[in-house]
Amino acid sequence: MLRSHEDKPLKNWHLLTLGVIFLVFLVVRWTLPAATPKRAAPPQPEKAVVTVGSSTFPALIANTPDLAYRGLSDRPSLGTFGGMLFVFPTTATRTFVMRDMLFPLDIVWITDGVISDMSEMLPLEPTAPESDLTLYTGKEPVQMVLEVASGTVRQNGWRLGDSVTVQY
Repeated sequence: MLRSHEDKPLKNWHLLTLGVIFLVFLVVRWTLPAATPKRAAPPQPEKAVVTVGSSTFPALIANTPDLAYRGLSDRPSLGTFGGMLFVFPTTATRTFVMRDMLFPLDIVWITDGVISDMSEMLPLEPTAPESDLTLYTGKEPVQMVLEVASGTVRQNGWRLGDSVTVQY
């Protein structure tokens, strides 16, 4: 088949159009991830120094509903922290569970800066569905709850009425 010289401008126009479309595609593709809103990272706990009786240690602070719900779930250990302190905006009776815990805990309920209740050596419940988890509830309304590694209460000799202070 013979081609005339008149086909070349038409062919060049098609190549130019395809080139522009490809260039626009590259620009859009390259800038799209930057324009797509990124999912916010989950809030990270604040840190504080907690003193219970004569024991002082760094602690993670759970002071939002999301942090309180997640607590120490799915963590292999406390790492360099001595515990997690749950700080609530109101005084109320608080209930905790061992949801997705990988290590056992002691739970300490704190009312007006003193230990008002304790639950020690809480067992793990790795296969229990949410509805079957054991509920651990303090005996009276509290502003704070402290979770520490199992055995901490006994090892440090903590007792009901011991003072608890927090430095942020």
